[in-house]
Amino acid sequence: MRLDPEYPNWEDRDIFVMSNGHYAPLLYATLAERGFFDKKELVNLRKFGSKFPRSSRTR
Repeated sequence: MRLDPEYPNWEDRDIFVMSNGHYAPLLYATLAERGFFDKKELVNLRKFGSKFPRSSRTR
């Protein structure tokens, strides 16, 4: 990424945007690391029938 901490308002800097959907795996990994559930559960991340499905919507 092109950015400069000394010039945070630089007009040509890159801007990183993370949607909630893309943030979820990071949150789950952090919670597993802190012991909220077994890390082995992450293997089934976003799979049908897992504790952490891809979406609440049916496709």
